[in-house]
Amino acid sequence: MSDHQYKRINLDDFSVMPMCILKDDYKDRIRTPLISFNNVIRPNKNYMLSSMSRFLSTDYALSPYHFHEGIEILRICRGNANVIIKNKTYSVTENDILIVNPFENHGIYLPDETAEFSRVCLIFQPTDLFPAEKGNNKLLFDKLRRLRFSNFISHEQSCSAELCDCIDAIIEQAEQRRTEWPIAVFGELVRMYSVLVRDKLEAEDKDAIPYQYEFMTRVSSFIDENISRSISTEEISAYFGYSTGHFCRLFKSCFNRSFKEYLNICRIERAREMIDTESERMLKHIWSAVGFNNANHFSNTFKKQIGLSPLSYIKKMNERDTII
Repeated sequence: MSDHQYKRINLDDFSVMPMCILKDDYKDRIRTPLISFNNVIRPNKNYMLSSMSRFLSTDYALSPYHFHEGIEILRICRGNANVIIKNKTYSVTENDILIVNPFENHGIYLPDETAEFSRVCLIFQPTDLFPAEKGNNKLLFDKLRRLRFSNFISHEQSCSAELCDCIDAIIEQAEQRRTEWPIAVFGELVRMYSVLVRDKLEAEDKDAIPYQYEFMTRVSSFIDENISRSISTEEISAYFGYSTGHFCRLFKSCFNRSFKEYLNICRIERAREMIDTESERMLKHIWSAVGFNNANHFSNTFKKQIGLSPLSYIKKMNERDTII
């Protein structure tokens, strides 16, 4: 008799699907969530508010310009919109699919507040679905977890129907929530990846270095955890075991901006979140809590990024609350 012990799979061990699943509908200025499931992964949304001003005058911002760590797959179910990814605008309609790779800036803008629109949004971490492998068997998953895809897939492309089928199946599994649903959803995601690879929809960027997803995630987490204090380029370079020069080059190639620019974006967004909270509108407390050494530097950086001074922004939020 073999010494190996064989056990049946306990489906309770697969009761969690590490992804965000959202389906909603907009009609008559009312947003109706048809399904909203957020388990384990909570995308760290960082808003790029300085980029919004160019679009808000003509478009209704359904999803403000932002970026996050997870990959996002968006299916347009009904209506028309402008989806902006990395400052490139795509005019989208029913059954178009958009793929936002981790850390890519993006936003959704409708023609006006009365537009009718429906979408499905899937967000997940590739590292959760395709974990690191050891030994000689790491080839497949190691490649899958590093893939970046083209941002736009038109409903006219042959693979659109297949991808829509996968997305519909994921929504159905999430709605029914059977015991085995996470395994079924994982299977659909692998199927989606196979369709994308088969149709050669990987992003083409001849100048890009190999995708550094783990590096980007770890750096983003470090900044988030240390946002309240001064962080020098030398300190973070040493923390991750790089020379300052190598770290700066790697960071800019991954984030498309310098470390200091990215750090200020994160700090101002954290400040904006504090201002948006009614109990946190004391500027002296805010600028020191997000790592600025003095009020002038904070005020200048805030205005450059948001388009308003901190005091003007607070006034605007107060007026909004009075109207509400």
